[in-house]
Amino acid sequence: MDHEPNQPQSSSYGQEPPPYGQQQYREPPPHAQPYYDQQHYDQPQLQYVSVWPRAAATIIDCFLLVVIIDFLIIIFIPTHDNAPNASIPLFFIAFFGSILVFFGYFIVMEAMWGATLGKMMLGLRVVKTDGSPLGWSQAVIRNLLRVIDGLFSYLVGAILIWDSPLRQRLGDRAAKTVVVRRTQTVERFSFGKVLIHTGILQLVLTLVGFVIRFLFGVTGNADNIGGYIATLFLIGTITAIIGFTIIGRRVPKAFRWKHLTYVAIGIVVTTWILYAIFLQTLIPDLSVVVTLIQTFVSMGIGGWIANAMK
Repeated sequence: MDHEPNQPQSSSYGQEPPPYGQQQYREPPPHAQPYYDQQHYDQPQLQYVSVWPRAAATIIDCFLLVVIIDFLIIIFIPTHDNAPNASIPLFFIAFFGSILVFFGYFIVMEAMWGATLGKMMLGLRVVKTDGSPLGWSQAVIRNLLRVIDGLFSYLVGAILIWDSPLRQRLGDRAAKTVVVRRTQTVERFSFGKVLIHTGILQLVLTLVGFVIRFLFGVTGNADNIGGYIATLFLIGTITAIIGFTIIGRRVPKAFRWKHLTYVAIGIVVTTWILYAIFLQTLIPDLSVVVTLIQTFVSMGIGGWIANAMK
C-alpha cells in the first residue's frame, strides 16, 4: 500500500538507521516530568531550620537588646530625685522606646542583611519561600507578628514551626518567608573593597572640608564659626550622599546594604581618628552623635538612590 506524502512512516525491523548526525525526536511519555519542573544540579537546596537553632538565635538577640535598651535608658532617661511627678511620663517614654528598639532591631537587620546578629552567629538567614532575599515589607510583617508567635515564651511559634513542612511560624506564613541555613553564594562579599571605598570617600570628604575652610579664610569669614559649621555640614552631607550612591552602584545588589553599612562605620571611625589627630583632643559627645546621624542618613539616601537607578 502506498503511503501519503506527509504521512509519517512507522519504523519496522530491518529499516535503515538515520544518517549520522541526525536525531529522531519523540514525544515524551505522558507521565514524564517537564524539564523546567526538575531541580537544576547547580541550584542550592534550601535547608529549613526548626525550633531549637532559632530559639538559640532569639536568646542571643534578646540578650543584646536588653543591654542596648538598658544603656539607652541610662543615657537618655536619667532619674531626677527632685522631680517625683516626672516618673510616669519617663516610664511611658522608656516603655514605648523599648518597643520601638525591639521591633526596629529585628526589622532593620533582617531587611538589610537577611539576619539578626543571633542568626548570623548561628549561620541562619531569612529568605522568601523561593530563596530570594526578603524586602522591607516581608521583614515588617514577619516581625510585627511576633506579638502572637511570642505568646507563652514563643510556645505558639514553636508549635506552628513543628506543624509546618517549611518550618514556618505565623509571621513566616503571612510574609511568605522561611528561615534557612546560610549557604555560599557565587558573588562574595569583599572586605577589601570596603576598605578601598572607605578610604576614597574619607579622602574626598577631608578634601572638601579643607577647601571649605580655605574659602572661608580667603573671604575673611574665618571668624564666622556658625556659618562655617553649617556650610561644612551641608556640603559634607551632599558629598557623602553622592559618594554612597556611586559606591552602591559599584557593588552587587545582593549585599549592597551590607557593604554600604560597613563603609559608613569606617567613615565614622576614621572621622573620629582624624579629629583626634588634627585637634589633639577627643571628639565631643555632640559631635559623635552628629557624625553618626549624618553618615548613616547619607548612607540610607545614597543606597536608596542606587537601588532606584536602573
